Amino acid sequence: MRIYLLIISVIVILNFNGILNALTGATALISPLILLLLAFIYNKLIRLNLIARSIAISKEWIIFLFLYLLIGTLSLVFLGYQNDKAIGEMRDVTISIIYIAGVAGAIYYINIYKKIDLYNLITAHTIVLTISALAILIVGALEIGYIFNPESYGYRQSGFFGNPNDAGNLCVQTLIFLFFLLTNKKTTGLKRYIYILLALLVMYASILTFSKSAILAMLIITLIYITINFNQNKKTVFIFVLVSTIVLSYQFNSLGSNLTRGQEKRIEGLYDLINGRIDDETTTGRSTIIAHGWNYIEKHIITGIGLGNFKSLPEINKASHNTFLVVWGESGIIPLFFYIYLIGILIFYSIKLYLVKKYDYSYLLFSSALYIIMYSFATNNLLDNRIFNTSLCYILASKYLITIK
Repeated sequence: MRIYLLIISVIVILNFNGILNALTGATALISPLILLLLAFIYNKLIRLNLIARSIAISKEWIIFLFLYLLIGTLSLVFLGYQNDKAIGEMRDVTISIIYIAGVAGAIYYINIYKKIDLYNLITAHTIVLTISALAILIVGALEIGYIFNPESYGYRQSGFFGNPNDAGNLCVQTLIFLFFLLTNKKTTGLKRYIYILLALLVMYASILTFSKSAILAMLIITLIYITINFNQNKKTVFIFVLVSTIVLSYQFNSLGSNLTRGQEKRIEGLYDLINGRIDDETTTGRSTIIAHGWNYIEKHIITGIGLGNFKSLPEINKASHNTFLVVWGESGIIPLFFYIYLIGILIFYSIKLYLVKKYDYSYLLFSSALYIIMYSFATNNLLDNRIFNTSLCYILASKYLITIK
């Protein structure tokens, strides 16, 4: 049971990373805490001879991250590009490998050896994510957002995060797991209505971040939830659609009369994106960033230009907002293809599970694959985002445990 509490502790610390940043100004504090907690996890896994099993659960992602690290490092050495981010990038990728293997293995251990149901494990993860997501509403209501997000707290809520886009990212992950619970047959009675309420609150919190990526992703995964569940659970879907339509329409009308110009521009940009208009204005300057990035990629398509270099390009200014470009730009086309292959694996198993009527896990894998695609086009740090890494561990452990049964 101790390892179970350790996993929860990791998640709590990661989700409240904004508090550490607000108090100390240093997000780097999080890495030593992660390594300390992982030491306890690996100690348990080694004593039970579960290291090989842990690697088996997450082997594709470990291979991908290893290729990204290896080829990116070799490119860094042989191409002669210099940057001061390489060591930090190597550290982050290495921690991601250790973290994903360890936590995925710990979830397997708890499920198999401690006989704690996978549904309950995912529920625990969902609760912690939900608490952190609801903090966006609480921090906004208390009007203390300036502590954590001094730059844009006036028109974008971010909860305990310094960046509203990170808060929106969290909301999308939270919704995926809440919708999984609503799809699962074990969620009945009062719990079902509680999860519907929590999903609505998280959706509202996502809107308050005014993150275009988060709002668009929220709409898409909600549509997927409705599509997959319509024939299986018409009553729940009907209640969710009815209540969400009423509540969110009311909230949008309330917001509409009090929007700042900054908020209006983001909503207008989102509307234009949905209608297919992709330019510098609708993507907040990211189209130009992608164009600058491609100028470097096309010269080193096979090898990339080395770890940390792509993010350090002056035209990109550490914010390429595109994980696909970062992987390609720093370590070349082989890791990029492997990354796309990993997304394809999730979709493949999602279809298999759907065909055998395991709709809950089918939804989890498919919506997670779409989430990775959408956020790979929206953020450059998805691979070393520890909240995503934690959710990924649950996704990989679920795929492994469900498909081997």
